[in-house]
Amino acid sequence: MPQIAQIMDTYASQFFWLLLTFGLTFFVIGMGMFPKVQGTVMLRDAKIREDLDMAKRANETADRYEEEYRRQSIADREKAKSVVVEAKVQADADRAQKIAKIDAELDVKMATAEAEISQKVQAALNDIEVEAASLTGDIVAKLTNAKIGAAEITKYVKAAS
Repeated sequence: MPQIAQIMDTYASQFFWLLLTFGLTFFVIGMGMFPKVQGTVMLRDAKIREDLDMAKRANETADRYEEEYRRQSIADREKAKSVVVEAKVQADADRAQKIAKIDAELDVKMATAEAEISQKVQAALNDIEVEAASLTGDIVAKLTNAKIGAAEITKYVKAAS
């Protein structure tokens, strides 16, 4: 086939320049640009690894702080509970003491009031006896025209009451 035989004669110089251009491009890119790109990729990988390590350390530090915070929070809650319980016990003791004091004061007031009432009742009874004796004497004198002594009337009124 003559067409195929012509290809090598006609296009031989083009194949040469094509291979030379591709070869030169391969060596320029392979020897010049590829190491730079590879260096950039390696730097980027190193930076990513460093950032990941730093993030991991920061995460571990945050976990430690969180654990410490939780322990401290639990300790603070327990301390607050004990303070509340202590305050409650103290308040109960204070309340019991105040109630006892008020009860004692009320007992004294009750005793004083009962004594006062007893005295007033006794005074009222004495007044009633005196009036009853006086009225009895007046009634007996009007009904019977007899005069009975105040001592005898008082004796009879006391016996009747």
